[in-house]
Amino acid sequence: MKQPLFLTYYEWLPCDQPSAPTLVLIHGLLMDSTIWDLVTPYLRKNYHVLCYDLLGHGQTVTSLAPEELSWGILIDQLHDLLRATNIDRVHILGHGFGATLALLYANSYPNTMLTLTILSLHITVFLTIHEESNAMLQSLIIDNDMVSISAKLASLLVGSPTDAWLQQVQRMSKNIHAKTFIHLLQVIAETNTVSLIQNAPFPIYLLFGQLDPLCPSPARTLLVANELQERPSDLFAGASNCLQIEFPELVAHQVHHFITHKISTKPDYPHELIDFIAKVSQPIARPSKTDYDIAIYCLSGFTVIVNQEEVSRGWNQRYAKEILFLLALRGNVTRDHLIELFWEEDRQGKNQLRVALSHLRKLLQDHHDQQNWLITDHQHIRLQGKIYCDAIELSKMMDRAGKLQHLERADAIEQFFSLLTNSPLSLGINHESVLYFGYHIESKLHELFEWCIDYYLKKGAKQKAQHMHRRVTQMLPGFYFEAFS
Repeated sequence: MKQPLFLTYYEWLPCDQPSAPTLVLIHGLLMDSTIWDLVTPYLRKNYHVLCYDLLGHGQTVTSLAPEELSWGILIDQLHDLLRATNIDRVHILGHGFGATLALLYANSYPNTMLTLTILSLHITVFLTIHEESNAMLQSLIIDNDMVSISAKLASLLVGSPTDAWLQQVQRMSKNIHAKTFIHLLQVIAETNTVSLIQNAPFPIYLLFGQLDPLCPSPARTLLVANELQERPSDLFAGASNCLQIEFPELVAHQVHHFITHKISTKPDYPHELIDFIAKVSQPIARPSKTDYDIAIYCLSGFTVIVNQEEVSRGWNQRYAKEILFLLALRGNVTRDHLIELFWEEDRQGKNQLRVALSHLRKLLQDHHDQQNWLITDHQHIRLQGKIYCDAIELSKMMDRAGKLQHLERADAIEQFFSLLTNSPLSLGINHESVLYFGYHIESKLHELFEWCIDYYLKKGAKQKAQHMHRRVTQMLPGFYFEAFS
């Protein structure tokens, strides 16, 4: 009798409601199904939950060598599991590698997938894995034991690792062979996950951790703003990579909200409410990096994109970021005004400004066609080209919202979160020349968010008000609303 290639370990966790839909949980590399232990009690309130160990992980048994593992084999594993459990259509919650597997599974079996929620896109979406990277990983692995490398990864996966978490990572890593990890890392590195998300015909929702070092902030912001702007996404303040460990209840809440409101069949709600949910749940279109010559992101940290390329160094020298922001804000600035702001008591102020402008010009210099974005004459300084700044855009959005009333105003305020993706709010420029602008933004945000929460409460939408209050307090630590104090 021919032995099976693998024997999958899985757990079926039924919901108290027999007619509940099924939610399949797929873990990432270096993990197993126990990574979901904290979130499953919340998910089971609304779903039958099916979680399993991928080939080469956990308690799943296989006769396949590490190099024989492929997307095709992993897709077969999932398909066989669903057939064995008599499941026809599913919602899937995938973490990193597991999310990419779900996307490929849906390509092979297009009528099976209902929705996909992605926790933390795999690091290979943002970083290229070269041969040198593989060699470095191999050097960290001792005698094919993954414990040595897992200890280094543990603090990256969770922001404040506890002893229990470190022990869990160590236990999970003992069940994966180093060659399996290296091989599957190369497999996903050669897969265009972003393209799969863009072309998927079913609803997809992405969740990220604000502090996740495996999803670098500037790259994540650009990805969500450009290639994935059609897909709804949320950012968990203070979270790292394993959101299901750090915020299990919130993850379950967001997944259920997404599944409830994003599936093709509409809930039994009044049409006005359906339209409102659809409107405020979708992020507004953010600027494509191809739409602007210079894009400045300074609502949390400081990132500048010039002609589609990030300029990562030199901004903390010679008042470069302060001058750039003032030019973006005002359009045209005089030399005398800049000298007064930055070198008022320096006799060499004119020379200091000349050196500072030369430094800024080099930072903005396009390396392909040597385009000069900084224009100067004897009296004035300005930027040319199409300029975008998230802080300035937020200020404009607040002004527009302040002129609206009732539901239209609440709708406009909800859209602030499309820009406030890196909570807590912290303007990445601390010089007194722009501090007033930062104070204005924070003060106006307090005023508008307080109005919006009060509006929801008066309309009887208490859950909506509480959800906004949680998000705002994460973003504005000093925010106070008496009803929730």
